[in-house]
Formats: sequence, structure tokens, C-alpha cells
Amino acid sequence: MRRLNILWIGVLAGFMALVSCTSDDDPNSGIIGATDSLQLIFSDTTTLVTYIERDDTLRTDGTDRGILGTYNDPIFGQTTSSFYSTFTSSQSFISNSSYILDSVILTLKADGGYGDLSKFTGYQVLQVFELTEDILTPPTGGYNSTDSFACNPIPIATYGFAPQFFPMGTEPAAIRIKINPSFGDRFFQGNDTINASTLKDYLKGIYVRIDPAVASMQSPGQGGIVYFKLNSDISCLKVYYRICPGCPSTPLKFPMSSSSNQRINIFRHNYANADPAFMNKLADPTDTISSDKLYLQALEGVRIKVKMPYLTSYLDSGKIIINRAEFVLPIDPGQDFNLYAEPANLMAYTINSVGQIRIMDDIYYVYYDSYYNPITQEYKIVLTQYIQQVLNNENIANEFYFDLPVLSKNTDAYRLILNSTEHATRPMKLNLTYTRIPTL
Repeated sequence: MRRLNILWIGVLAGFMALVSCTSDDDPNSGIIGATDSLQLIFSDTTTLVTYIERDDTLRTDGTDRGILGTYNDPIFGQTTSSFYSTFTSSQSFISNSSYILDSVILTLKADGGYGDLSKFTGYQVLQVFELTEDILTPPTGGYNSTDSFACNPIPIATYGFAPQFFPMGTEPAAIRIKINPSFGDRFFQGNDTINASTLKDYLKGIYVRIDPAVASMQSPGQGGIVYFKLNSDISCLKVYYRICPGCPSTPLKFPMSSSSNQRINIFRHNYANADPAFMNKLADPTDTISSDKLYLQALEGVRIKVKMPYLTSYLDSGKIIINRAEFVLPIDPGQDFNLYAEPANLMAYTINSVGQIRIMDDIYYVYYDSYYNPITQEYKIVLTQYIQQVLNNENIANEFYFDLPVLSKNTDAYRLILNSTEHATRPMKLNLTYTRIPTL
């Protein structure tokens, strides 16, 4: 009986609560009627204003990969990459002038590539230069492609190669470059101790680039970028010597893989012979020239800037809850995916007033997805949280960027052509699903 009384008291309290929500003027005040149920509203007509602009915020030091090569892209023109690296000593060696120098070998572990990597049309010639200046601990913000370090102008190695690398015996795929033997003489001049602390007195580092004369002969579609895994123990400089004429050869090993080493990629883009449609879009910072294409390019190339000037008009009839904000980015199927493969996914971010990148909060949610769908030939990037933040006026920029993933823009050479918002059949667009909050 006691339990039954409690049940009736609960029912009565619930009834009284409902009554308390009404008013004398409107007996249904505060109650959503059957005809006013919450409904999802869909829109794909949000105005998107899009530009492309040069990427000027890319940090290029601290990379695990050395990016080397040049290729002549029929759309983006010529891209060239080179790199600096320092070395450390994995041993303590007491120099002796009686030792006999055998050879000096620079080994770089292969880690893939991008573009034309064939034997003939991908053929390139690299040059290795010795640094005459120390690369110091990176400043705040790190090093980027505008930085350079003094080198001896005479290369210590010139090496032609086709960017196809294969394992050698038990060794993984790598490129092995013979350095001028005179380079190694410095290690056998006296009785000094060479170790991690004193190595910079003997070897400040190297700069590796592609011979500009060879790069200038590339035709559109030729050439490629190769990746070297510099943080691998395989990537190192070895100085081979003998302590006597008949003695076995012994290596002095100077790795690139230490965390104390400086590894900096340098990128250059020459758009002089790029596709006119690309150049027109790049020269249009106000989006006034009609174009059905947009462009993305890694290695400090170009990114897409997006503005939504009328987004807040969704609030004209009251506040809304964003259920899903999905940007659809179709690709241009006419590009050469055999030479220039599409990236697996894209990224969205904002940039603050001091040039710092802020990754969207959406990335940390399980619903986030920005991967390429090869069947539909499009990327879908879900930015529900970001759109809601803008509409909530949460002091967040009402403009953002689509780009290649931030953490790989200095280690992968991707480029991509997308359909713009002006494309006739498959435009870039925002699919917005939202719920309008009823006025009580």
C-alpha cells in the first residue's frame, strides 16, 4: 500500500508540474504541440567564397624525411626540393695520421617518392655540398624554406640516379653515394679525439640538391620527388679506413638519425610555365575571376581559403542546432593520377592573427572524416562543431582553410585539383542539416 501511495504522489507531482507551465492567457504555453515537433532541415545552398593562396606558415625542420628531387608538373609548374642535415658521432675515435683512408660513402635510406620515378624520364643528378656554417638549435617557430646556410660552392659528390631503389643483399633499399676521398682526410690528421662533442669541428653538415642544369631540361610531366628516411640508422656517412696496408677496412659512422641532428627541407616552386588557369586563380585574391577549379599543393605550395559571408543568416529566424555540417569536395577527374596520386585525406584549420595554425575541434570527435572516396571521387569533411561555434559567436574565425594534412605537408609531395563552387555539375558545397530551436 505504501508503494502505491508513493506512485500516486509521483503522478500528481508530474501533473502539477505540467499545470505550472501554463498561463491564464495560453493554456498550452511552454508545451510543444504535435504540429510543432522538432524537425531536421537540410540546406546545400550556403554561399562559399573560395580562393587559393601561397602557403607561408610551413615549418620544415625536425623532419624524419629528406625530400629531394625536381619535377615539371603540367599544371603547377616546376617543384624542386633539397635538404640540409647534420651528423652526430656514435663512437669516440682517436685520430691517427698513419691510418689509411679507403673511401667515404653517404647512404640515404629510400622511403618512396612522388611523380615520375621511371628509369629514363625520372632520371636526375644530385649534388652534395659541405656546410661551412653551423646549423644552430632552431629558433622559436623553427626553420622554413626561406632559411639557408653557407656551403662550400664546390660539390663533394655528384651522382646521377634513376629514382628506383632496391635492396642490396641484407641491406634495405637505399642510395649509396661516393664522396670525394679528400673529404675524409681531415679525420686522420693527428691524434685528436673525434666524438659527438667535437664532430662539428670536422663536419658541420651537408646540403643535398638536384643539379639545376639537369632540372632545367625537364619537359612537362617529367621528374619526381624522392623521399629518404633520415631518422633511420641506415642514413649516415661512413668513412672507411685501414690501420695498416693489409688490415681490414673499418668504418667511422656518423648517423643522421640522432634527435640532436638538424634536418631541414627546402622547397622551391617556379610557376613561370604553370597552367594559365591555375595562375589566374592564384592571382585572384578577391575571387572575382570565374573558375571551376581549385588547387592544393604540398611542400609550401598553395592552399584553399574558404569564407562564408552569409552563414549567420541561418539565425534570422532564431537560433539553430547544427546536426551535421559536411563539406563535399569533388576532385577534377581529368588530372593524371598515375603520376600524381591523390592524398588519402585532407585537413581543415584556421589561422590566428599571428600566423599560428589552429586545428579544428571537430578532428577530435569520432564523427570526423576527411578521407577520399574513390567511388564517388570526392572528399567529405565534417565540420559540425566548427559551424556551430561560428553561429554561437564563440570568437572563432568565420574563414578557414582546406589543405593537405598539416603534419605531412613538409614530408609528402602531393598536389590536387578540386572542383570549385562554380563547377556546373559537381560543385564544392556545404551540406548542412540543422534543427531550429522553437520559441517557447
